[in-house]
Amino acid sequence: SHAMGNSNGSLSDYWEAFEAHHGLQGGFIWEWVDHGIAQVTADGRPFMAYGGDFGDTPNDLNFCCDGIVGADRVPHPALWEFKTLAQPVAVAWDGERLEVTNKRDFTTLANLSGTWSLEVDGRTVAEGLLPRLTTAPGATESVALDLPKLEIEVGQEAFLMVRFALSGATVWAAAGHELAWAQLPVSLPFKASAPAERMAGTLVLAQTDETVRVSGEGFELTFSKTSGTLDRYLWRNHPLVLEGPRLQVWRGATDNDGIKGWSNQDAKPLGRWLAAGLDALVPGIARVEVAEAPGSVVVTLSQAWACADLAKAITHRQDYTITPDGRIAVTNRFEVAAELPDLPRLGITLALPEGFERMAWFGRGPGDTYVDRKAAGWIGRFESTVTDQYVPYVLPQEHGNRADLRWMAVEGSEAGLVFVAHCEGSASHYTPADLFAAKHTTDLTPRAETWVSLDVRQRGLGTASCGPDTLDRYKIGAGVHVLSYEIRPYAAGDDPGVVARS
Repeated sequence: SHAMGNSNGSLSDYWEAFEAHHGLQGGFIWEWVDHGIAQVTADGRPFMAYGGDFGDTPNDLNFCCDGIVGADRVPHPALWEFKTLAQPVAVAWDGERLEVTNKRDFTTLANLSGTWSLEVDGRTVAEGLLPRLTTAPGATESVALDLPKLEIEVGQEAFLMVRFALSGATVWAAAGHELAWAQLPVSLPFKASAPAERMAGTLVLAQTDETVRVSGEGFELTFSKTSGTLDRYLWRNHPLVLEGPRLQVWRGATDNDGIKGWSNQDAKPLGRWLAAGLDALVPGIARVEVAEAPGSVVVTLSQAWACADLAKAITHRQDYTITPDGRIAVTNRFEVAAELPDLPRLGITLALPEGFERMAWFGRGPGDTYVDRKAAGWIGRFESTVTDQYVPYVLPQEHGNRADLRWMAVEGSEAGLVFVAHCEGSASHYTPADLFAAKHTTDLTPRAETWVSLDVRQRGLGTASCGPDTLDRYKIGAGVHVLSYEIRPYAAGDDPGVVARS
């Protein structure tokens, strides 16, 4: 598995094979650390240099930067994936008992301390200690666990989190260092609850030759008939959208997609994508339809996007259903031409105004996760900032994706938006074009606005800079794909998880 840049896809698939077939006992990750050389720009900004930065010819550009640890010895996200897969304890749950398996070959589990916690929608509601285990190498021990009797609300999810840490210091780690964890779904009964009340009110629809305007108590939306986008979303006099959702298939190419500074990359995914013009899709004439229904207005935006020789490379339809509480339910239908069997990603992107910096999500975390590299992410509720989503690979590239989202929120000083969807997503101060154009971290300047991406899927990462490409099941092919999500506004300081569930 080649660790160049945002890489190491399918380590979990290798591990599945290792554990299924006794004769397989592992492989090799190339390699441990990036070989960048610390330099400083003329204006004092540090960066990691590589081939060609010293007037050296010939050179291999950044091909020396292929470590699972950065040149500054900060772990790349893939190292957490490897750590999780290599952990020495496995746990199963049958509803009453934990089955703890010692995956070590020579020592018991006596030097580990175990804890458990019961989490509902990412919040801990109960926790405790496991008894000290002396499970023999390769053996399984059963532990009774009496969880509290709880009811959860409809739509909530419950998980049992089990963690094992060193009970004492060793020559290689301090006491308390976590060696293993497991997250197990728990079935809990639902509370009887009345249907959620939605805000009553009326919607006002107004159209001109250029726009469709829908307004209600405390909010206003304006759609452009020319561009086929949502151009304005005002809630309680706070602007929430700078640029409305539009088709996105491009990403800041990873080193595995193709080494963007090299020639002879035509056979790599990046070469094929550039030849097809996926980095420069051109929108066609927008078709806008409006329909009124009891309690809602539906605005439909349809557009064909062209690339290279394909006039209809991707046809994108967006159905916006607006209700009097200012919420928007959006259904996206993407029809991808047969000539495009392998896309970088497929989804939408939109820009939020300056200041939308606080971020929270319920899905896999705490690090970034992709469809073929998500073993290190557990389902939980996480909080961060948009700025901290950035991963400073020596050669800037795609990063920060969140897999298996239930919802994602981005908040400014006065208001925020929750995107409720089962999809992948991210938030960044950089666009894919920014990342693709940059050769060093110092070439990037964070944008003031926040770009939110919601994807049916991103293509898996694979390891094709020097190894096998992404497996077919982790790619995005031609045909029809659907992405549905809701946009829900809320006041800054409110709990976005409650807004997402209401």
